[in-house]
Amino acid sequence: SNDYIRVTSVPNALDLSNNSFTVDFRALFESLPTGYTNTIISGTGGGWTSSTNTVAYRMYLKLDTSPQVFEIDYGGTIYSLDIPNTMPIVTSIGYHFAITRNSSGIVEFWIDGQSAGTLNIGTSANLASGGALMIGNSTSLAERNSASKNFEGYMSWFRITMGTVRYTNGNTYSPVFMPPMQGSGSQTTGPEKYIPLTTLKTAAAGAADFAAFKTAIAAL
Repeated sequence: SNDYIRVTSVPNALDLSNNSFTVDFRALFESLPTGYTNTIISGTGGGWTSSTNTVAYRMYLKLDTSPQVFEIDYGGTIYSLDIPNTMPIVTSIGYHFAITRNSSGIVEFWIDGQSAGTLNIGTSANLASGGALMIGNSTSLAERNSASKNFEGYMSWFRITMGTVRYTNGNTYSPVFMPPMQGSGSQTTGPEKYIPLTTLKTAAAGAADFAAFKTAIAAL
């Protein structure tokens, strides 16, 4: 919370540009402060220094509003998506978020495997990072100093996939990265699996594995 990652020389593999892409991560909010626009990712689109105040694009969440909103600021043009009231983002719960853009310029925002809606930013919108890319805050020094642009929560397993729309328009998916904060959930399919330890402990088939796990941890 309040920290961010800055990449000052962005390789092509991280430059969203006008390509298809998927950005996904898991997150948890401890509070929803008034006036905050929680920056997910931002790029300068040009040269960067510590005093740079330019923002080529910024994707963020406004969570103190009703409805809550996912927005993209592209060169000063705001594309706004109202998050359905049936998919509220609240505190103390882990979420899997994803942002996809396809070859037609359609951006889709996902919450825990469910589509929250789409935005049409067009095929010409060039989300180029140029000099710098930031995760969790704005590339603008003035905006960073205001504090209200940082991602006011916890982020992990942040992934950028270029050229691939991992989650397709309107379909649901089972999040690959199931946040452990959701202790009642489980993810037993896909390349990465998450099974709550309480399930493993109580399941007869997993009793031996759980005993071996405890032995291994004790030996560390």
